Amino acid sequence: MAHYDVVVAGGGPAGCMAAKYAALSGARTLILEEHAEIGSPVQCAGLISRRALHESGIHPQRCIVSDIRGFTAYSPSLIDIHADYNGAVVIRRDFFDRELAMSAVRAGADIMTHAKVVAVKRERTVSVLKVKTLKDRATSEPHFTEIRAKVVVGADGAGSIVARYSGLESGSERSNLLKCVQVECAYDTSENAEIFVSSRIAPGFFAWAVPAGNLVARIGLCADTRISPDRSPFDLLESLFRHPVVSKRISCIEGSRGNKINKINKISRNSQNTKKTNAWRKVFALNAGVIPVARNLKFPTFSTEKGVLLVGDAAAQVKPVSGGGVFYSIKCGKIAGEKAAEAALSGDMSYLAEYERSWMHMLGREISFGLRIHKLRCRLGDHDFDAIFSALKHADVMDAVKEGDMDFPSGVLIRILREILRHPKLLKSLAKIISMYAKL
Repeated sequence: MAHYDVVVAGGGPAGCMAAKYAALSGARTLILEEHAEIGSPVQCAGLISRRALHESGIHPQRCIVSDIRGFTAYSPSLIDIHADYNGAVVIRRDFFDRELAMSAVRAGADIMTHAKVVAVKRERTVSVLKVKTLKDRATSEPHFTEIRAKVVVGADGAGSIVARYSGLESGSERSNLLKCVQVECAYDTSENAEIFVSSRIAPGFFAWAVPAGNLVARIGLCADTRISPDRSPFDLLESLFRHPVVSKRISCIEGSRGNKINKINKISRNSQNTKKTNAWRKVFALNAGVIPVARNLKFPTFSTEKGVLLVGDAAAQVKPVSGGGVFYSIKCGKIAGEKAAEAALSGDMSYLAEYERSWMHMLGREISFGLRIHKLRCRLGDHDFDAIFSALKHADVMDAVKEGDMDFPSGVLIRILREILRHPKLLKSLAKIISMYAKL
C-alpha cells in the first residue's frame, strides 16, 4: 500500500495546481487521473484570460491557438454590440493541462493515470483510497489498489467521489448544472469571440463561436437544465447552426478538415428526427459535459474530520456569469495545495478550514454577485435581452463594457448599471429588469 502526505483526485487545472503547491510545500504528493492521459477528453472552449495564463506559471506559447481582440454579442433579434478586449486568448486545453501536470511533476509530485478513486474511508489520522486501475489483461477483470494519504484533495469534477464519501456535497449537489456541447468546426473566423443570446439556442445561458486557428472555430452552448429540461443539447446546437450569423460563416467554408458526422449522429440519437444542416459536414471534433453553477455559498468545501478539501468543479468554483472555471481552479488550487500540505505535515487539520476562508475571501463576493446575475438571466425573456442590448449600444455604456475584466465581471456589470442610472431614457426602458434584479 502506497503512502502519501497528500493525494489529489483529478488531474485537471485545479488538481495539478493543488499537487504542485503541495509538493513545493514539502509534502509527498500524488495525482490520480482516471483517464489514460492528462488533458483528455477536452470539455472546454479554451477561452481564458491572460491573467489565468500568468497565474498558471507555464510558458503560454505552446498552448495558445488564437489571440482575442474583442467580443461581439448578438441579441435574439440580432441587435449586435461590440467591445474591444485584448486580455483573452484561446488555448489548447489538452496541451495546457499537460503543461500544468508537468509543472507539478517538476515540483516533486507523482502522477498515476488510469486511476479512478471509487471509495474513500478515514482510519484515524489517514484516509484510505480505493482506486480502480487498468484491467488484468489475463482475466479482463478490473484491478483495485489502495493508497493511504494524510489529506485528500477532491478535484474530481462535479460528481466528485471524494465529496460523496467524505460527507460533503459534490459540485453537482451544491449546484445547478449547465448542459454544454461544443464542436470544432470549419468557420470563417475573425479575431473576435462571438456570443449569442437566445432562448431558442441557449435557454438560461448563452452560445459562442470562439476562433481556434485559421478558418476554425469552437462553436458551442450551455443551457440551464431548469429552463430547458427536455431539449437535447444536440437539438440546441442544431438551432445554433441555423443562426443567421453562424450559418453564414459556416457556409463561407467550402470544405472541412475532417468529417465525424457518423460519430456525432451516433452520440446525438435524441436528435435523430432533426434535419441536419450542412454545418455537420464541416465538424471534426465534438465534446459535451456539464458545468456546476453554485446555488449558494453555504456548502463547506472541507472536512477536518475526514481530512478532505474540495477544489475546482468539485467545489462548484465556477464563474456564474460566464461558466468559466480555469482561473478559479488555478487560484483555489494553489491555496488548496499549500493548506493541504500544512495540514498533512503538521497533523493539524484546522489548516483545511483556512483554505475555505482564504478562497472565500478572494472569490466569494464575486461568485455571490454572479449568482444573482445568473438568476436574473434565467428569468428574462428574449424581448428583455433585446432591451438590454439596445441600452448597451449607448456610447457611455459601451465605454464601461470596454473596461471590463473577464475574471471579475461584477466590476463591469456595476459600471454598466451606474451608467444606465445616469440616463433617464435608458433607466425607463430597463425599469422592469432593474426591478427584477433588486428583488433577487
